[in-house]
Amino acid sequence: MDVVSFIESLFVKSERKPPRPAKQTKPVEATRELTKRLEETKKTPAPPKQPKQILPLKIRSEREWNDFEKKLCKLDQLEQFVAKNFAEWKWFAKSLDKVKQDISKMTPQDFNEYTTEEVVTATVNMSKKFLAALDSCGRTIKNPTKDSTAARELSKLISEHLLELGIRPMNFKVGDDYEEWADLEMSETPIIEGTNDRKKHNTLKEIYVQPHFIDYLDEHDKKARRVFGGLCATYAFRG
Repeated sequence: MDVVSFIESLFVKSERKPPRPAKQTKPVEATRELTKRLEETKKTPAPPKQPKQILPLKIRSEREWNDFEKKLCKLDQLEQFVAKNFAEWKWFAKSLDKVKQDISKMTPQDFNEYTTEEVVTATVNMSKKFLAALDSCGRTIKNPTKDSTAARELSKLISEHLLELGIRPMNFKVGDDYEEWADLEMSETPIIEGTNDRKKHNTLKEIYVQPHFIDYLDEHDKKARRVFGGLCATYAFRG
């Protein structure tokens, strides 16, 4: 008789039951650590969405123009804003009508290596109407005596529409060197503010509208950039 059988026979004779095997206990510390990690995961914010890649505008064919025209005409949300706020925003309703007129005249007559730049020029001229609206919205938002709710909404809608067209703002700040702004060679003239502080000379006093830009492929298929629409005030020393 082997050892195991012998031990079992002893329990049978004594009418005692053999001891049950010990229960397997879960590793408490490991469980706590897992729970802690799960809780931390819940608290950790999701990583921010990567910004949508914006490719340089290229229009060499009717198909490429049709794709861009759909973006130009995507004005539903702006029209809804006008319908909801028409009494106080009649001037923007008129601006939006002019934008639609500009778009209707944009269709290229021919498609060749110069078409893209022609469309860019027309798009920039049209977009300046939106930047003028951004300027007006910004002044309302900065005025503490006015309700800026609608102005903030419109500013957001305009910025989103411009981004859809591949038009993005730059990021100048008050106090930056005006020469960097001037180097962009925009047509808009800054407001000059006199100062007795020599250190402020040629620095930005206020930014009403950031310069905006659109990237495109020129006639040689090389990346080019058109910058436009920035409005600012700058200091000039007057001793």
